[in-house]
Amino acid sequence: MNLYLRLLRVLFLSLFRKQVHPCGETVTYFRVWPHDIDAFGHMNNGRYLQIMDVARVDWMRRTRVLDKILGGGCTALLGGTVIRHCKPLGPFRRYSVHSSVLAWEERWAFLKHEFRTDKGDVSAVGYSRAAIRRRNGWVTPQSLVDQIVPSLSSPPIPVLVRKWLAVDDGLVGEASFGHLNPEDAGSVEAPADQTVPGLPSHELSVDRVGHRL
Repeated sequence: MNLYLRLLRVLFLSLFRKQVHPCGETVTYFRVWPHDIDAFGHMNNGRYLQIMDVARVDWMRRTRVLDKILGGGCTALLGGTVIRHCKPLGPFRRYSVHSSVLAWEERWAFLKHEFRTDKGDVSAVGYSRAAIRRRNGWVTPQSLVDQIVPSLSSPPIPVLVRKWLAVDDGLVGEASFGHLNPEDAGSVEAPADQTVPGLPSHELSVDRVGHRL
């Protein structure tokens, strides 16, 4: 229930906040409440992913993406997330989530969510990929962007995102993103340690379930 209250609060406050360019950044503010705490006295690791969901809705609302999704009779689906935990968040600590889109291709949009404490320290950094779908099939992110800023092109997909997607494919033995990593398209075996190059393995958690935002 608390996540629904957070979502309603974010949607209400978005009515009074400035709209943001699709390639711009939104900042969503939160506080760590007792129901966010795990047995070790800091915010539960799983809660970060749920907070990313709420922050992503704020980003979609303020960039007008959400308006186009709902207006077109579409739904948003999450395809996967990866998160790097840096510093724990203690009880009643205020923090913010800085959300922005990194790039998009024919189906997926890739977003970044950076958790920062009230002192500006980075607590966690997460990537997510989301897609838009209506009853008769997938909706390309570009067609959605064109309704907001016509002819706006996607920035290049960052190398780190490509590496994450290669691991993402390896987890299920597919090559869904082989077109983004042509040199890896023939090898989709899951890496033995399931790590992303450039990210410490002991701090990496992956969520590949597809669920509604």
